[in-house]
Amino acid sequence: MSGSRRAWLLALIAAVAAFVVFIPALDNEFVDWDDTGVLVENPNYRGLGADQLRWMFTTNHYGHYQPITWLTYGLDWVLWKDDPAGYHLTNNLFHAVNTLLFFFMALGLLRRAIPAGDERSAATALAALLAALLFGLHPLRVESVAWATERRDLVSAFFLLLTMLAYLRASDPERGGRWAWIAVTLVIYVVSMLSKVGGAPLPVVLLVLDWYPLRRLGGSRRNTVSVLLEKVPFFAIALGFSYAVIRMQTDRWLIPFELHDFTARTAQAFYGLAFYAWKTFLPTGLLALYELRLPLDPFAPRFIVAAVAVLAATVAAIVLARRGRPAALVAALCYAAMLGPLLGYFQNGPQVVADRYSYLSCAGWVLLVAAGARVLALRSRAGRTAVIAAAVAAVTTLGVMTWRQTNDWQDTATFWRTLYAGDPEGSNANNGIGWILLDEGRAGEAVPLFRKAVEINPRNREAYYNLWRALRESGRNDELAASYAAYADAPLGIVRADARYRLGNIALRARRNEEAIRFFRLALEQREEHAPTHTNLAMVLARIPDNEAALWHFQRAVVIDGNLVNARYGHARILHRVGRSDEAVRELRTVLSMQPGHRNARTLLDEIRSGG
Repeated sequence: MSGSRRAWLLALIAAVAAFVVFIPALDNEFVDWDDTGVLVENPNYRGLGADQLRWMFTTNHYGHYQPITWLTYGLDWVLWKDDPAGYHLTNNLFHAVNTLLFFFMALGLLRRAIPAGDERSAATALAALLAALLFGLHPLRVESVAWATERRDLVSAFFLLLTMLAYLRASDPERGGRWAWIAVTLVIYVVSMLSKVGGAPLPVVLLVLDWYPLRRLGGSRRNTVSVLLEKVPFFAIALGFSYAVIRMQTDRWLIPFELHDFTARTAQAFYGLAFYAWKTFLPTGLLALYELRLPLDPFAPRFIVAAVAVLAATVAAIVLARRGRPAALVAALCYAAMLGPLLGYFQNGPQVVADRYSYLSCAGWVLLVAAGARVLALRSRAGRTAVIAAAVAAVTTLGVMTWRQTNDWQDTATFWRTLYAGDPEGSNANNGIGWILLDEGRAGEAVPLFRKAVEINPRNREAYYNLWRALRESGRNDELAASYAAYADAPLGIVRADARYRLGNIALRARRNEEAIRFFRLALEQREEHAPTHTNLAMVLARIPDNEAALWHFQRAVVIDGNLVNARYGHARILHRVGRSDEAVRELRTVLSMQPGHRNARTLLDEIRSGG
């Protein structure tokens, strides 16, 4: 069999294996862990028309700019509508193709690393197969593949792997057309960044690979300068996209430094570097969420151990490189570069680490293992037998673990129960289990879980609202009012505003006017553009009466939300009260056009017309 046919056969074997281990995902539902907001309740991506395309290329919905990924979701909607099986099938196919591309990337890099004169191409191809299988069947891939929302990892990786293959072609000294292939590489790289800005570190990775195994740096000064100059457009693309995304995320998505300082983030970074490498070789105890608990103690044992391990491994890799064995250092540098933006310095989300961050960042480790296996297998027949046995055992074990772990994403209830079993002290896990109980009508049982979720993380917004709903549905109104009062000074401004607004509503119903006014005004300090608060404050002011202040707040509510019928009706009442009846009539007509059955508006309109 020719080398080319052998390579394609092995690549297809890896792709099929990767697809097979994720077959359980085809029976999975959408999970209420971003899937709801991204796909289930989001009409904007549904289709490939002009309106959908405009939205896809201008939105940063849920904190990500990913128009190419949105295009794949739009196609899913055209093909499958809201059937989750179709979306999971697309994820599986992307991952299978990525595994195939990974094989060819591994094959290209391994061939360039082999000393001149080594013609054992079959062994190299088998090493590339091992690398692709270790990549494609690894349990660390489950989050990216089995979670419909994380499609962006797969699409971005697809184009990044194509970028790498094009770059390997461009850098091949035995082939011409270098600059034409560099241009192709740049185009594909832009598309990958339009899928997710996860490939920003790629220019650094290319420079490392230029050193080894591509051996393009060094030699003549002119050659080195040429190699460096060709990276300028790559860095420009990476920096441009990164800057744009950070600007999009700063106000809403990124955790501020006053809550998570530089020392804590550095400890988190060391922990992340140790975590993904460790889990690559021992992928047990994996979770969908490793919760970041703030404030983070940078001197906690796990962070100290991680920092020592990372520094020791770095020194060992440098020593090996100085002795003419640079592969470990190259793997470490590429690993650190790809993980760099994900290590916590730009903290986005509730996780201290996340399995999905390993999707391509751990590629160097599996390549290192595959290269080592090749060397051992070629030394002796016994070595070859041992390597084959170990490889089969490892791949089989990883495949079984991945198959089982994919079931953790079966549906929302399974997701939260699995997470709670793995992290019973997590705020999100407690909130998730409480939500399941609440959805099952067991509100009373959910209350302590929501209280615990808030206690663990006072910035868990959903836990507050779920607690209030659970207390209301279980008829514990006194506890509900006490909970509003207890959280009127919660760390999150939006929670403070809601608690104060609801305390104002309680006082409004009890006709405790001064108390209601105080709470509504406090709520507006946190959330000035909230039409219901302006409306209810205006209602109390009208009761006093303070017509001028009431009129101002009704007008403000109408400006903020013109569809708020109560605000428009209240506005009309005050306009009539202060003698501006013509304006009141216009407002009442608007109310009746919006809600024809509004009896009070009809009565007031008839009264004004009769001269009352």
